[in-house]
Amino acid sequence: MNRFSKSLLWLVFVGLVGLSIYLWISHEQPQISQLLARAPVSEAPPRPPAPSAVTFVPPPEPLADPSLPAPADRDAALANLGRAALGAVLFDERFEATGIVRRIVVSVDGLPGPKLAQKDRLLRAVPGNFAVEGGDTDLRRSPLNDARYRPLVDAFAQLNVAALLLHYRQWYPLFQQIYAEIADPRALFNDRLIAVIDQLLAVEIPASPPRLVHPGVYYRYADPALEAQGVGAKMLLRLGPAHAARVQHKLQEFRAGLTGAP
Repeated sequence: MNRFSKSLLWLVFVGLVGLSIYLWISHEQPQISQLLARAPVSEAPPRPPAPSAVTFVPPPEPLADPSLPAPADRDAALANLGRAALGAVLFDERFEATGIVRRIVVSVDGLPGPKLAQKDRLLRAVPGNFAVEGGDTDLRRSPLNDARYRPLVDAFAQLNVAALLLHYRQWYPLFQQIYAEIADPRALFNDRLIAVIDQLLAVEIPASPPRLVHPGVYYRYADPALEAQGVGAKMLLRLGPAHAARVQHKLQEFRAGLTGAP
């Protein structure tokens, strides 16, 4: 396994964390490669407690020689490695193959916001409709969505966090460079990543599906407080309690590695 294949772990991880709301509401059977840990994952681990406050830590020191490809070669190298790791069909159908690192940074930064522009998404929209039940007067999320989300949640839950943290260090100079372009140049992408993870961990997932309304093309939450949440929070709400707990559990694990917390 070469260093670029290992680097893909980080990209897949961030992509699956929330780079695109569309992928989380899709139906696809990703081919889990040998880059993903094979340990079994429980169906619904306990939801980790949300941190009481954001803990900002210094960004990781990049490795002395990350040996990253030249700017003109990065997308091609990452796209080819993506095809090798996830399968050519899955990668070519679901992933954008240009501006990959920038899409990651912009998407992470945008998860707390109200929407993420199509041009900034790493993952393309996947065919399939969000399933609802209850009739026009009592629309709610249908359990039928669980089967659509399960392959993606399984892939995310099996990611090797130790390897992701290692390659996060290797690619960090590029993440920081792009973040300085889209945000305050004095700000650190590492701080933003931890803050976004904390916001996702703080999302309370109702035990029963909240009521929906359908005023136009898209479903919306009848509760204004739920509807006002960012795209990342709504992603977790759409996953449902069991899947959301697994995602938050993995996010907690990754955050602990970033901050050195137990």
